Amino acid sequence: MKSKIQQYAQTFSAKRLQQSLHGMYDEEREIELHEMLDSCGPYIHKHYDGDPALNLGNSVALFKTGISGIANILPFTCMPGTVVTAVADQFKRDHDNIPYVSIAYDGQEDTAIDLRLQAFMHQAREFAKQKGHDEPVKWTKMKEMPQMP
Repeated sequence: MKSKIQQYAQTFSAKRLQQSLHGMYDEEREIELHEMLDSCGPYIHKHYDGDPALNLGNSVALFKTGISGIANILPFTCMPGTVVTAVADQFKRDHDNIPYVSIAYDGQEDTAIDLRLQAFMHQAREFAKQKGHDEPVKWTKMKEMPQMP
């Protein structure tokens, strides 16, 4: 019973949040939880408890929407992030060698991260051109940003 009440409250809150942001982001790329879990199978079991199933399932589902790159930013020494990084090469091979970068962040300033992200962005732009995804996103119901009080 507690689980059902929690599910209802979360669903209600999520719908209210989505309604308030309607038209401000690319809603076609909103991936439902069940779709993430159904999509992660080739890389990790959907019943794995933690982020890897969601991360990989979301990556698979988003690839189908025409994204041009994936940046996996993980806390330094994060075991779930390390699991995702371990299967990243196979994921890339299975998905047209989509640009993919994993960056373990430890809070220290590192110019190498900037260079890696710049290289990643260049690769993502080239991938988008190759796949015909380089047109700007046109949101049909773009609203003005709400004014902050």
